[in-house]
Amino acid sequence: MKQTIDFHMELFLAKALGLRTAVYKDIDHIYYQKKEEFFASAKENEFYQSRFFRENNIEVELYSKKVLGILMYAAECSSFDKEIFSLVKKAYKNVYRYLDADQHKFYFSDFLEKVIYSQSHPAQTDLEALGCFSAFLFLAMAMGKEISREDTEFRQAINLLSHMMEEYQYPPNEPIKENLTPKRQVCMAELKKKLKKEYGILHAIGVYEESEDYKSDRLYQCLSFVPKLDAVPFWAMEHIQFSQEDLQDVIGLYLCAFDENITADQIDFTEFKEYIVLAIVIRAYAREYNNAKKMIVEKTLERVDDEEQKSLKQEVKEKSLQEQQFLEKIEFLEKQNREKQELLNKKQIELDRFNDTKNSQLEDLQLQIEQQSQQIDQMERTIELFGQKDEVLAIDMALLQTLNVAIVGGHEKWQRRLKDSFPEFVYIETDAVKFDVNILAQSDIVAIYYKYLNHAIYQKVISYARTQQKQIVYLQNTNDNLLFYVLQEIVNKNMVEKNKI
Repeated sequence: MKQTIDFHMELFLAKALGLRTAVYKDIDHIYYQKKEEFFASAKENEFYQSRFFRENNIEVELYSKKVLGILMYAAECSSFDKEIFSLVKKAYKNVYRYLDADQHKFYFSDFLEKVIYSQSHPAQTDLEALGCFSAFLFLAMAMGKEISREDTEFRQAINLLSHMMEEYQYPPNEPIKENLTPKRQVCMAELKKKLKKEYGILHAIGVYEESEDYKSDRLYQCLSFVPKLDAVPFWAMEHIQFSQEDLQDVIGLYLCAFDENITADQIDFTEFKEYIVLAIVIRAYAREYNNAKKMIVEKTLERVDDEEQKSLKQEVKEKSLQEQQFLEKIEFLEKQNREKQELLNKKQIELDRFNDTKNSQLEDLQLQIEQQSQQIDQMERTIELFGQKDEVLAIDMALLQTLNVAIVGGHEKWQRRLKDSFPEFVYIETDAVKFDVNILAQSDIVAIYYKYLNHAIYQKVISYARTQQKQIVYLQNTNDNLLFYVLQEIVNKNMVEKNKI
C-alpha cells in the first residue's frame, strides 16, 4: 500500500484523522507501539511547528501530530500500512462505502454530490469537508481506484490545497505587509502618533514608556477584571511585551478593511483605539495559549503514563488472544471446507464419468443411425445402379484422376491397390489416430469405410469435414468399381446443379 504523496498529502490526512475523536483510541494503540520513533519522525516534518497544526485546538493538534508521526515513519519503513488503512476506513466510513463499489474510475464531482454535499449526512464545516477529501484521495489509492484527472472540480481542489500549503510557508502577517501601500503607511504613521499621545492601556504592555496613568483607563480596568471571573490573573497585560512591529501588524490589519486612499482624519479614532486595545489583548492571550498548547502537546507526545501503558499492554494481550482464537476458528473452518470440497470433487468426478459414458453412448447411437441412413441411401442407389444396363456403369477414369478425394479406413491392401491407380488421393489408415487433420484441406470428397475404423479417427474426420463443408461418402464395402462410380456420380450431380445456377 505504498503511496505516492503529492502536495503534502500526509499533512491533510493527519489532520483529517485528528478531527475524528472516534479513532483516538485506535491512534493511541498504534502510537504507543513505537512512540519514540513516531515522535522523532513527526518532528522532522517541516510543517510540524507551522500554523497548519497550531490553528486547531489542543486535542486536534495532539492527535494530528501523532498521526503525522505514524505516516512519516510508515512511509520511510514501509510498515503499519494495514493499520493506517483501517484508521481511515473507520474514521470516514461514508467515504469507504462510496469507494467500495463495483467500479474502477471515480469522478470528484460525483463524490462532492454524494458524500460531501450529501443530503443525509453533509459535511458540516470546511474542516470536515477537507477531511473527507483527504480520506477520498488516500483510500482511492490504497484500494486501487482511479480518480479522473480531467474532472474540473478535482483539479480545482488540488490547486486549492497546493495554494494552502504555499500560504503556510509564509509568516501570517505577510498579506498585511503586501497590502501596506505607501498611502496606508502614511496613514499608519499618523495613527501611531495619535496613539503615542494617549495615556492608558497601551503603556501597560510596553508599547510606549509613559506614566502609570493607564490604571485609570476605564476600558483597561474592565478588561483586566474579565479573566478574574475564571480565576486567571491578568498576566497578558502585566508581563507580555508588545513590540512596535506587533503594533504595526494590528494597525495594518485594521487599515486593510478600508480603501487604500483613507487618511487618519477620516478614521473614527475612538473606534480605532478600542480596536487596538482589544487586538492587543487578544493577540497577547493567543500567544500564551499557543505557548501553553505547545508545552502540553510536546509533553503529551513524549510521555506514556504507566497506567496507560499497562492498559495498552493488557489490550494488546487481549487482542492477541482474540486473534489466536480467530485464527484457530479460521483453520477449523478451512479444514471443514477442504473436506467438503474433496467430497464435492469426488461426486463431480463420478458425475462427469457418468455424463461421459452417456454422451459416448449417445454419440455412438447417433453415429449408428447416421451410418445406417447413409448405408440405406447407398444401398438403394447401388441396387438402382446395378439394375440398369451395363453401359450405365461405365467409369470415366480420366475424370476420376482430376478429383481431390480422401480415403479414410479400409484394409491396408485395399488402400495400396487404390494408390496404384490414384496416388494423388489422400489416404488415412484405420488406426492412424495422430494424423494431421489439415491433410484433408485440399480434398473435396471424403470417402469413409467405417468398419473397423477407430472411433476417435472417425470423430476427427467427421468434425473437420462438416466444418469445412466437405462432401462425405460412406462405403459399405471395398468394391473399387462401386467406389469409382459413386465418386463419378457425385461429380456429375455437382456439375448439373452448377449449370442450373
